[in-house]
Amino acid sequence: MRLSLSDSDIRYYPYYLMIISGGCLTGFITCLAAGMELKWFIAYLIGILIVITLALSSQQRRLALGLFTLFIPFFIGKRIFSSEYLMITGGPSSIGLFLYDIPLTFLLVLFVKERVLRRNSSFYIPKVFLPFFLYIIWSGVSIINSIEPLLTLIELIWLCKMAIVLILVVNLVKTRNDLILVFSLLIVGLFIQEIITFSQAYLKIWYTFGGHIEETLFQTATEKEVFRAGGAFGPHNVQSAYYVLLIPLAIGLFFGTRNRNLKFVLFLLILGGLYSLILTYSRNGYLSVASAIVVIVFLAWRRNVLNWKHLMVGVWLLITVGGLIIAILGKDFIDRVTSFKAIEPRWEGAKIALNMLKSHPFVGVGLNNFAIAMGDGNYSPEGISSLQQTYFQGQYFATVVHNKYLLVASEIGMMGLGIFLWTLYIVYSYAFKLLANQKTFYWAIGTGMVGALVGASIQMLFDIYNADLLITLFWVFVGLTFASYKISLGE
Repeated sequence: MRLSLSDSDIRYYPYYLMIISGGCLTGFITCLAAGMELKWFIAYLIGILIVITLALSSQQRRLALGLFTLFIPFFIGKRIFSSEYLMITGGPSSIGLFLYDIPLTFLLVLFVKERVLRRNSSFYIPKVFLPFFLYIIWSGVSIINSIEPLLTLIELIWLCKMAIVLILVVNLVKTRNDLILVFSLLIVGLFIQEIITFSQAYLKIWYTFGGHIEETLFQTATEKEVFRAGGAFGPHNVQSAYYVLLIPLAIGLFFGTRNRNLKFVLFLLILGGLYSLILTYSRNGYLSVASAIVVIVFLAWRRNVLNWKHLMVGVWLLITVGGLIIAILGKDFIDRVTSFKAIEPRWEGAKIALNMLKSHPFVGVGLNNFAIAMGDGNYSPEGISSLQQTYFQGQYFATVVHNKYLLVASEIGMMGLGIFLWTLYIVYSYAFKLLANQKTFYWAIGTGMVGALVGASIQMLFDIYNADLLITLFWVFVGLTFASYKISLGE
């Protein structure tokens, strides 16, 4: 039952307005009296506006889906609980509410209402849910070895939230039009992120919509690096992971559409995304996107979407754009690409992870506990070198192993790594099933998803890949893969 106002209620509008205005005025005065920052009052007003809009909409499901998708790549949130460990764990060290949680809550309410109030008990459980559920269970078992159990519990809560996101996406994205809506807003988000990355690179600051302004001169203890732009999704490495997911998706959709205007728009967005990725100076992002593009080109060639003429044009375009980039960014870009300074701390982190795995091959050192345990002499006999620390805003933070697979293995053991790889395998298998679809629409989605998965899988070899928004976006992609397959079967 949708909440709406009938024509007979129009005379009550002034009273509704008075009540809302009175509440806002009271909140504003309370905010000033308590010495709170005004930005949180503004955030409160925005939240109330979103809730009212969703409540009064006649298309609650689609509006909530759209807002949820659009809000994901914006790091706008409030920390409601935090451990004493910040920025060092390799996983979430706090529990917070993000802007996308408002429409996500509406989606959860709609989902429950459909199943309970309407007594419709049927819902789709994707095949990937089984290994993911086992992964959560096994991660919980690892708490027996955790030095800091609170960090394990915090990440477990996040994993359970991702399970909810997965179920909601695959069940509430019901039609082709829903898919078009969600993918369109993902592309809109890509465009907005590109503008933000450009502006950060120009201004040489990393800003968030929470009002904080910070320079992202991440560096080792001995030498500064060039400025690396980020975005509203996060700092440079996290932002590059965002582009690694979105650029292949945009390329897949580019090959799947016959509309010339849409092709032109997507082409510009792809170029903008590639340049934005370059501005992050994330080398693993470069490698990941390049690998994803090679895979997508191969899939497009097999589908007869590409021919030799297209390939030759692409090669010349690549050479031209590459020359322009080198000319614009110059020595900073070349020095960053050819630098080997990050290899030593990464290798040191890998050795620590392998020592952890050797000592605890079955359960690991505990989910989200790598950074807490890495100072143990059993894992790091020579101690943690200065290279194994990240310098940020005048403080040093231990850097966890920059390899998602080793991070999983060291924290929850070989069993956990096996379940993690099983999860990825099932997601890949369903993305490949979309490639076999005769309809270009679903083939394009499958191509974009396969490219995004390849890029993410390669980036996991060189990155922690555990940021809050990144994991949310990743599981939305997984949910869309299964939703697309389910809808394609219905057609």
